[in-house]
Amino acid sequence: MGPMQVTDSQELWKQPLVSRLQHLRPGTVRIGYFYEVLDSGSFRYRAHNMAQTLNRYSQTHSASCFFLSDLPLVEKFTDYLDVIVLVRFRFSGVVGRLIDQFRAANKPVLFDIDDLLFDVEHAPIVAASLDFGLEPGLVLDNWYALVSRLHNTLSLCDAAITATHTLAEEIQAKQGLPSTVIPNFLNLEQLEASGSLADHHSNARDPGFTIGYFSGSKSHARDFEIATQGIAQFLMGHPDARLVVAGFLKIPEVLQDYESQITRLPLMDYVSLQVAVSLVDVNIAPLQENIFTDSKSELKFFEAGIVQTPTIASPTAVYRRVIDDGVNGFLSSATEWLSTLEQVCDLPATKRHTIATAAHTAALASYTGAAQLTAIEQTISGVAL
Repeated sequence: MGPMQVTDSQELWKQPLVSRLQHLRPGTVRIGYFYEVLDSGSFRYRAHNMAQTLNRYSQTHSASCFFLSDLPLVEKFTDYLDVIVLVRFRFSGVVGRLIDQFRAANKPVLFDIDDLLFDVEHAPIVAASLDFGLEPGLVLDNWYALVSRLHNTLSLCDAAITATHTLAEEIQAKQGLPSTVIPNFLNLEQLEASGSLADHHSNARDPGFTIGYFSGSKSHARDFEIATQGIAQFLMGHPDARLVVAGFLKIPEVLQDYESQITRLPLMDYVSLQVAVSLVDVNIAPLQENIFTDSKSELKFFEAGIVQTPTIASPTAVYRRVIDDGVNGFLSSATEWLSTLEQVCDLPATKRHTIATAAHTAALASYTGAAQLTAIEQTISGVAL
C-alpha cells in the first residue's frame, strides 16, 4: 500500500477549521502546527510545508495547521492532537492554557523557530541587522517584547525544531533543550511551478547578464549594502548588464546612477517568484557577518537552484555548508562581489549550465518534502509519545 494522500491537502490556511481538523487521520500520530496569524513568510516554511509533506507522503503521521483565532473555538485540542508544534508563537494566557492542557494529558509540546529571536542577549544585533535601529522608544520596546515572549514560549516546551545548525546550537547551549534541524524546503506548489522552468537555461548565452536580488522586505537593506559597491562597479563596466530587484527595498544611492540598468519588480507570491528567479542569470544572497545572519536558512540557494539559477551568497555558516564554491554555486566575501560577478559572467555558457544543473540536483536531493519526510517523522517520534 502506498502513502495515503489527503484530498485538497494543499494550502491548508484557506480551509475552515472543521476541514483542517479532518486532515488528522485516526491511527496516526496527529500533529498540530500552531502559528499566530497567517503571513507569507515563516508560516509557509515551518508549518504549511511540514503538514503538507506529512499528509501527502506519510503512512504513520498526519498534520494540520491552526492559528491563534482557532484556540477559543476548540475546547480541548488534546482530543484531536498527539503533539503540538508552536511555530514562532509568542506567549500569552491562551497559549499558556494550551500548553497546560497538553502537559496534563502527558502529550509533547514542541517549539519551532527559524530566526534568532528567542534570546534577549542577541536582540540588539538582530534589531540592528534588520535596520530597526536601537534608539529609545516604542520600536525598541516592541522588539524586546517580541523576543521575550518568544523566549517564554520556548522555555515551556519539551524540545525545539529549527531551520539551521546555528539556531539548534544556540537553543541547546542557552536553553538546555534538545533541538533538531529540519531545513526549510520547497512545497508542492513550488515544485509544480518550477518543473517547467528548470530547463530554461540553455548553453547559448543570451546577450547581456542579469543579476537578481529577491529580498522582499525593507529589512534586508543592510544585507544588500554588502554587495552594492561591487554591483555598481559591475554595471558600470557592463552597460548591457541588468539588475533585477524584487520587493520593497529602496535602491541605495551608490546604484542610482545606473537606474536605466535596474528593473524593479513588486512583492509577489511565492509561485510567481519562482518564475522571476528563473529569468535571471545569477541570484545573489548577500548577508552581513554576525550570529543573526549565521542563523538564516539557505532558502535563497534552493529556491533558485530548483529553476537552475545559480546563486552567489555570502559565506555564512549555512551557505558554507551547502555551497561548493564553483561547483553548485558561488561564495563571495564582502570585498569580493565585483570579482565574483566578473568570474560568473566570464564563465563559458557550458560551465555556467553545469553549475546551475548541480544547484538543481542539490535542491531536489535535500530540499523537498519527500526528501525531508523521514527527518520530520523521526523528530516527532523522538519526543516521548
